[in-house]
Amino acid sequence: MATSKIESICDSIPALITPLTPNLEIDTAAQTRLIEHVLSAGSKGYVVLGSTGEFAVIPPSQRVKAISNAVASTKGRVPVIVGVGRPSLEETAAEIAQAADLGADAVLCTPSYYFPLNGEQVWIQFNQLAKNARIPIFYYHIPQLTKVAIGPEVIGQLWQDGAIRGIKDSSGMAPFLARVVTLTRSDPGFRPIVGGPFYLVGSLAMGAVGVTGSPGSVLPHLE
Repeated sequence: MATSKIESICDSIPALITPLTPNLEIDTAAQTRLIEHVLSAGSKGYVVLGSTGEFAVIPPSQRVKAISNAVASTKGRVPVIVGVGRPSLEETAAEIAQAADLGADAVLCTPSYYFPLNGEQVWIQFNQLAKNARIPIFYYHIPQLTKVAIGPEVIGQLWQDGAIRGIKDSSGMAPFLARVVTLTRSDPGFRPIVGGPFYLVGSLAMGAVGVTGSPGSVLPHLE
């Protein structure tokens, strides 16, 4: 699994909206314009089909179009990160494989949701996903939506296992991110990213390498 490209992820990594036509299909022209907008402002990567891109309600039939157009529009200039995550392990693994097949550089993966999971179950899930993943996995920590709350030590163990290469922390809990940064500090290639406007300056001071969220789609130079 190549990781060199994701090690360039830093600073502004916007989470893009998913433009749709009146027929609720991916508006590829609008998506391309949005990508050019954020890249021209200096973004070092971006997330397609993340929470801001409403991945949970975009039908599977439209995912291929969204990912393939994003990759084609980017032309290798920055890493393309694809949001993945379904309640079932099999479906999530299929989304990771699809993202790799379409040329994405990494995936931003939620833990399985609906049924509550503990830290050991999340550890099992992500190690299983990593076995066949052909691109790096970032853990998406957003317990207010997934209802899956884990300790930072689980992230540290997944990093040690080689199951994940970064984290997007959208919890808004500074102690959690601070502990993750401490646990992974020996690896300069691990990418801790803060999601949204939570304690932005403080998170960067703690060791986060960048920020991702919806504001960057409109004003990427401010992230």
